[in-house]
Amino acid sequence: NDDTLLKVRTTTGESFIRLHSITFKDFLDRAIYLDGAIANLNAFNCELQSSNIRISADSTSAYGIYARGPFIVDTIFQSLHIDSALPSNIVGVYLTDTAKVTLSDIVIEENLTGVYIPPIGGAPTLNFKGMFIDGTTDINIGHPGTKGSISATAARSKTIVDPSAPISVNL
Repeated sequence: NDDTLLKVRTTTGESFIRLHSITFKDFLDRAIYLDGAIANLNAFNCELQSSNIRISADSTSAYGIYARGPFIVDTIFQSLHIDSALPSNIVGVYLTDTAKVTLSDIVIEENLTGVYIPPIGGAPTLNFKGMFIDGTTDINIGHPGTKGSISATAARSKTIVDPSAPISVNL
């Protein structure tokens, strides 16, 4: 079952993908799914938007961006707006297994969790600059090896960061 609007999956080699001014609407499970050895993905002025996100029977959550390593490098999203508007299990950005992602000028709005890095797999790297609006949890960094930096407008009461993670957080 693959209910994804844009899926990029590679096991070897390099790829280059550039997205510009695209709106992804009404996705099921994942809007953008990055899996494997992606060399470069650049997304500028894009929007993930839904008033009708549906979660399939075999999933527990839906994701705006789902990135899983082990070799995702130079993945950049700039001027991205993730807006769920639904009170269900929506995660704006999910990173695992050494994924390396840069998010700049990002607005994550009305998601159950804005950014989630679970304590599984290899340590990912996140560089994030943006803001969170009306979410339940803005940032949840559960992996103790998570690297990078976060500069965000976010509620401290909605931010969870593993204290041993070598990530710089400026709220």
